[in-house]
Amino acid sequence: MAQTASTTQNLGLNQWNSPDDLNTTQFNEDNRLIDAAVGSMRTDITTVKGSVGDIETKVNEIKSDLDDGDLSGHDDIARLILNRIYPGVDLTVKFADEIAAAPFSGNVWAWIQARIQAGNFAGLLVGDFIPFTIGANVILAEIAGINTYTRYGDTEVPNHIDFISRDLFPDTRQFNRANYNNGTTVSPSPWLASDLFAWLNGLQQQVPNAAAANPALITADYRTTGLLPQLPAALRAVIVQKRALLPTRFTAGALLLDDNSWAWNNAGLLWIPSEMEVYGANGWGSLTPANPGFSTGGFVQYPIFANNMKRVKGNGNAGARARWWLLSARGSSSAFFARVNGHGDASSSSASAAHRVPVCFRIA
Repeated sequence: MAQTASTTQNLGLNQWNSPDDLNTTQFNEDNRLIDAAVGSMRTDITTVKGSVGDIETKVNEIKSDLDDGDLSGHDDIARLILNRIYPGVDLTVKFADEIAAAPFSGNVWAWIQARIQAGNFAGLLVGDFIPFTIGANVILAEIAGINTYTRYGDTEVPNHIDFISRDLFPDTRQFNRANYNNGTTVSPSPWLASDLFAWLNGLQQQVPNAAAANPALITADYRTTGLLPQLPAALRAVIVQKRALLPTRFTAGALLLDDNSWAWNNAGLLWIPSEMEVYGANGWGSLTPANPGFSTGGFVQYPIFANNMKRVKGNGNAGARARWWLLSARGSSSAFFARVNGHGDASSSSASAAHRVPVCFRIA
C-alpha cells in the first residue's frame, strides 16, 4: 500500500512500507483522516460556490440600486456626485432594453417623456445624457435639473426635466443685429424681442435693427433656417414651452440701462439660461436699488452648474472652450448681454457680437 511521502505527511497518515506493517487500528485511523480531508474539501468547494453566489447577488443589488437612484453603500459613485465630478452616462445605452420595448420601439424621446409624466425618475441622474444629431453635429443633451421648477409659475409647472447640451452648437449668432438690449413693441422682454430668440425657435418676427430709443425693426424669417426646425422630429414632438418670470426693459421713447419690471411669459421651446440659472447669483445682469429682483428673482440655479465649472463648454461636441450667450441683459447698459467666458468666468458682450449657445429644452 505504497503512498508518497508528501501525501502521507500532508494528511498525517502512517507510513506503510510493506504488507507486514499493516495494523488494523492504524489503518482505520488513516481511513478516518482521509474521510475527514475529503469532507473538508467538499466544505471548501461549497464555501467557494457560496462566495460566487454572494458576489453575483451583490452585483445585481448594485445594478438595482443604481437603477433606483439609491447610492447608499456605493461610495465610488456617491463620491463623484458629491464632489460634482459625476461624468454622466448615456441613457440610450443604460436603458436600451426599456427603450427598445413596446410602446416606444426605440423612440428615446417618447420613452423619456413617458418616464417624466409618470414621475418615474428611477436611475436618472443630473449629468446623464441623451445623444442626438443636428446635421453633422453631435449633441449630448444633459439632464441639467429634474423637477427644478416643479410647482413654480403662474401656471403650475408639472413634472419635467430641463436639458442643456454638454457643449455648444458650433454656429455663432448675434444676440441682436444692433447693440441694443431693451425690449421692443413686439415684447418688453429683451429676450423675447431678440433676434437670437427668433432664430432658436424658428420664428418670423420683427427684431431690433438700431441702437436707439424706439429702434427701427426689421423682419427676421427663421421658419426654415432656425435651430428648432433642424431638431429630430421625435424630439420636437415632446418639447414644451419653458414658463418663466422674465425681466422686462422697455419704455416707449426711452433707452433704458436696467430692467424696469418683469412678467410671466413663455421663454420658448428652445431657450438659453439666465445668469442666476448658471452662476446661482447675479453677475453682470441688472441689479440696482430701484429693481433689485427683476434680473434674478424668477430663476433658480440648475443643479448641473452648482459648485463646479460645467459651465465651461466646447465649440461643438468636445471642442475647444468657447464663449456662450446668457439670457440676462447687462445692468447699467443699453447695449450688452451677459455671457459665459471661454475661461468659465462671468462676462458680457455687445449685443451684435457673435457667440454660441447650448441647445436647451424642457420635456414635461
